[in-house]
Amino acid sequence: MYKIQPKTVFIGKSIKYLPTCHSTNDFCQKLIESGSIENGFCVYTDFQTKGRGQRGNKWEGEAGKNLMMSIFLKPDFLKATDQFQMNVVVSIGIYRAILLFVKEISSQKLPILYDNLKIKWTNDIYVTDHKIGGILIENTIFGMNLSSSIIGIGLNINQLVFENANASSLKKSLNFINDLEISQIMSLIFEQIESCYLQIKNGQFEVLKNEYLNCLYRINEWHNFRKNGFVFLGKIIGIDNFGRLEIETNEEIVFFDFKEIEFII
Repeated sequence: MYKIQPKTVFIGKSIKYLPTCHSTNDFCQKLIESGSIENGFCVYTDFQTKGRGQRGNKWEGEAGKNLMMSIFLKPDFLKATDQFQMNVVVSIGIYRAILLFVKEISSQKLPILYDNLKIKWTNDIYVTDHKIGGILIENTIFGMNLSSSIIGIGLNINQLVFENANASSLKKSLNFINDLEISQIMSLIFEQIESCYLQIKNGQFEVLKNEYLNCLYRINEWHNFRKNGFVFLGKIIGIDNFGRLEIETNEEIVFFDFKEIEFII
């Protein structure tokens, strides 16, 4: 159990620790159904037995080595059509928090991180070509607006061995010798997500969107992608307001929704 003291107004002020659980997102959902959850609530665990990632993937995480948590928010000021803004809020919040953390503990590692820390559309956290973090946001819609968001975050911190060759951790990616302080990273994530959340609440989404594009994985680079088994060459040039990926090919500019396209790494 970590001592968490974030400098926030509401995110992480109410927090629950579970030594182990099936899924922190599922735990939040049960609290919603019982009516006993507040805005900014967080639950975190040392190990998830049924942790879920995007596309129905299982999240691989060694017990006690990584950050696994869920945050509950009520972004009812957002229209349902604008729900991609929550992906930008959370991924930029984590991106900022990682940079701040490394700056605090090792200024020598910071230039390497600036060059290699990226957000892979829609909201995976990458260092070079290796995934160190994933985000699963489950939104509830009421009428025309969002009602609530359960934000599941898995961030590999100190784990060194992975079954998936594409996976890595912050410690492994930057060759840190000692284990990194998970509670310190968690507090920074709370602070930075709250800061980004308040930005969009105040109508500053375009500012965050530009920041998102500046650190987007493989933007303005020609790479291979796969759609329905067909491989094609394309260049990411942006995202639209619905969060669709904008890719230039040799023939045209095409927009892709989530799950319509696969990166070839």
